[in-house]
Amino acid sequence: MNMFRTLRRVRIRAGSTSRSLLRRITITTGAALFVLFMTSSCQHARVRFDGCSECRGAVEKYGDTVVTRTIPFYFWGLGPSKVTLRASDLCPDRKIVEIYERSTVSDGLWENLTLGLYAPKTVDVVCRK
Repeated sequence: MNMFRTLRRVRIRAGSTSRSLLRRITITTGAALFVLFMTSSCQHARVRFDGCSECRGAVEKYGDTVVTRTIPFYFWGLGPSKVTLRASDLCPDRKIVEIYERSTVSDGLWENLTLGLYAPKTVDVVCRK
């Protein structure tokens, strides 16, 4: 009779261990998926001024220079309502060919860590002679 009680205890302990292991795996997987989805973002906008709509990645071909700026936004992107970038400051003696606004992984990470209070965006300006 003592042997049956011991076996029963072993079964109960083994079951609770597998449940706690399953719970840890589920929580870890859920946390990893949450971080993955929250830091990956697909927000972007591209404007080209040379009439070529399929010319992405032509920087190396034409010898263009890329100027990158990070613009801070606050309160889920509600402010500032207007951002001014001067072409003479970004591309002196050159013309702007493309402006590409996007959210990088670090932008998404900052936005999620601050719960949207600080939401930076990255702007790439492509300049050509």
